Amino acid sequence: MNKIDYLKDFFPKFPPVGLELSQRWAGLVQVRRHKGMLEIASYAIRQLTEGLIPCSLSESGELKMGEIREMLSAAIRDCSHSLKRLSLVIPDNLARIVLFNNLPKIPRSRRELLELIKWRMEKKFPFKLEEAVVDFQLLPGAKGKSLLAIAIPINFIKQFEEMFSSLGIQVGLIIPSSFALVNFYYHMLYQDGESEDRFFINMSDYYISFFIFQGEKALFFRSKNLPRGISLKDDSFALLIEQARLTLLYYQDNLKGENGLKFYLGGINPNLFQFKALLEKELLLEGEIINPSASNRLKEVSAVYERSMVNLSSALGAALGI
Repeated sequence: MNKIDYLKDFFPKFPPVGLELSQRWAGLVQVRRHKGMLEIASYAIRQLTEGLIPCSLSESGELKMGEIREMLSAAIRDCSHSLKRLSLVIPDNLARIVLFNNLPKIPRSRRELLELIKWRMEKKFPFKLEEAVVDFQLLPGAKGKSLLAIAIPINFIKQFEEMFSSLGIQVGLIIPSSFALVNFYYHMLYQDGESEDRFFINMSDYYISFFIFQGEKALFFRSKNLPRGISLKDDSFALLIEQARLTLLYYQDNLKGENGLKFYLGGINPNLFQFKALLEKELLLEGEIINPSASNRLKEVSAVYERSMVNLSSALGAALGI
């Protein structure tokens, strides 16, 4: 995760299969090269029974691996391919994510950089860092002085690895949803030399996360857990809209941001299109759904439909290994 390399040599280094497991949904996608392009070879989307995946770190416990294994086995059969290795996307709220901007110096050694990250993150977590796996992603366009860091409890990692091992599958990468979606965001949207500010939203059933970028540089990140039992079928989506409003106010007041900032909405949630329309109406902003079919590097195959594809962006970001 500490190297952002777009498509260069990604197949030898990263499995071209991504799986996102959220608290209510799972998305599996495989990509392949075809005539100089990338295309979706197969995919599957499944709704999960509530309680298979913990709702947050504060409610962490044993994952219900038997039921997850059964679902995954069915999804792999639907995709009709032999699966030996994949990249795994987990919910943002099962990790802690911290944005470090304007670091005076980034150590060249990975070990030294991890020590610096752990030292800066030590007071930000509800668990001991020695009980977590800590990793990072350098941000492009920031001259090596900004990065995103994550910490994931080791017990989650071990449970996932044991479950996939029982299926004969190796996990090559474990990454929070917003990291993976940001990977796809850069892959799809960024063009060299752009400095436009963008407001990026990752929508889940149990949390909502916000990124703000200036060109390639991340200016701001926050993630908010949603109360259990919240009904996203409510026409107002009042809590989600309020969180978006608070994020915009911080951006304008503290980052000297512009008014009328365009937003990009993604996530593995069936209410994305409804939420987009409500955000545009309530916040008077223009918005766009993060849609893999909009990428000029990814060829859409006829069997994949647009409304399904929008729920695969994070899985694709992990599969591409950016």
